[in-house]
Amino acid sequence: KEAGYPDTKEIVTDYIRSTSFGRHDEDKLAAYLDNGPEAVAYANARTACKIVGSIGGDYFTQDSNSRPGRAVWPDLVNGARIMADAQRYPLFAKVRRPYIPMAVGGQKGVTAELGGGNALIGSLVASCTDRNIPIHMNTRAIRLVTENGRVVGVHALKDGKDFYVKANRAVLIAVGGFEHSQDMHRMFSPINAHVYR
Repeated sequence: KEAGYPDTKEIVTDYIRSTSFGRHDEDKLAAYLDNGPEAVAYANARTACKIVGSIGGDYFTQDSNSRPGRAVWPDLVNGARIMADAQRYPLFAKVRRPYIPMAVGGQKGVTAELGGGNALIGSLVASCTDRNIPIHMNTRAIRLVTENGRVVGVHALKDGKDFYVKANRAVLIAVGGFEHSQDMHRMFSPINAHVYR
């Protein structure tokens, strides 16, 4: 909206319904559309990650409900600023760099270090470091711990040993994509897709 591209929840919903061929979950779609703007506002206000709008549009521009301006990205100028202070954040060494420099939405100040998805991860790593929030490496989640139907923590393995984390408010599950794993596509995708490498 700030960039001058009006849109409505109804039009977005119709676009998803049309392009998913009915394979989406209506409740998840509603939750995503209701909470997405709030998540972006929180990231911009409370973390080192700054999300900006882009003139980029939908993947399926031929759909009548497609609109320009729906794409949002981590701000590349902000990513370059964070990377300039990389010595402060040793875990940046674990953040994968893009194969080619990223250019999203015509932003200036593009950096080959943080651009696209790793700009999101890198800025959140910086935010955790600044807030003294520990990031545990070599730690694999095993199961969510529940009490009375509510998730209250996580059982994990850290360096091969049981490791428990108690949640004060919530548990956030953040995982990468599995687009290069045929086995995971078979287990989790709503359609049977072939993985090209």
